[in-house]
Amino acid sequence: MEPGEAEDPEDHRIDRRRQRQRQQQAQATCAGTQQQRQRATKSWLTARTVLEGFSALISIALLGLGIKMAASYDTAPLIHVSVAFVGFAAAASIAWPCLEFSTMWLRRDHRGIYPGAHVGVHICLFLASVAVIGYVCLWVSEGDHWKYVVVHGQNMEYSPLYHMGIAAMALAVVLFLIHFILSILACREIRRKDYADETFVTVVVRYDGVGPEGTARPRGYHVSPAAINLPAYAARETSTTSLAPAPAVIPTGDLGRVDVSEEFAVYETRSENPEKPGRSGLR
Repeated sequence: MEPGEAEDPEDHRIDRRRQRQRQQQAQATCAGTQQQRQRATKSWLTARTVLEGFSALISIALLGLGIKMAASYDTAPLIHVSVAFVGFAAAASIAWPCLEFSTMWLRRDHRGIYPGAHVGVHICLFLASVAVIGYVCLWVSEGDHWKYVVVHGQNMEYSPLYHMGIAAMALAVVLFLIHFILSILACREIRRKDYADETFVTVVVRYDGVGPEGTARPRGYHVSPAAINLPAYAARETSTTSLAPAPAVIPTGDLGRVDVSEEFAVYETRSENPEKPGRSGLR
């Protein structure tokens, strides 16, 4: 637009219509993103609740089996050490879901423990389950002198303690898999939370022109130039006008991640000291 030329009202209506369309698209995008985050949070809570409840049941069975082994076969070699491994892993796997559910019940917003704590605890329980599997497998395979009992002369049967050891090892394997899956889900939840903390703001800036000495006036913006860190617009009749790419303008303030979209800008310089086309008029 040449200096002094009247602006067409139809252009203003078109610009306002485009801005409304962009705002509606941005709002629809934000709403879709929020729905995806809510679905992800609900999926995490459901999976965590089901798996932790199942791990608590497995741990109760494993703990009862360990107590039975210690009470009935206290003279078996290494039985007390094995029961100690089993009891620690089972008791910790029972205590952590109880602590999580208690935290959710006591808080007003029903939030659980931070997923970072879930990662650390489930990795520790995952390693404890590995230790239980290894140690129980060791004494089950090496205890040949108590592995069999003689029944009816030459017929041999497995000892009940051997069957208990196999059952304890199987339960420890299931517990190992559950804690491994829960640690992975907690890592994904941490990543989702970190991503959700970012604020996405789409700013559409339309420039009516870049005035002399780097001044600019945003068009269609509902805030003052000072609010977005721009100097006031000052028109001069002696300026010459040329087209140049729009400069990137980022509003000040803690807006998180900001996407800027510009269409065009009018580049103006003073006639007595013209600048080269293509340079930004903002200084």
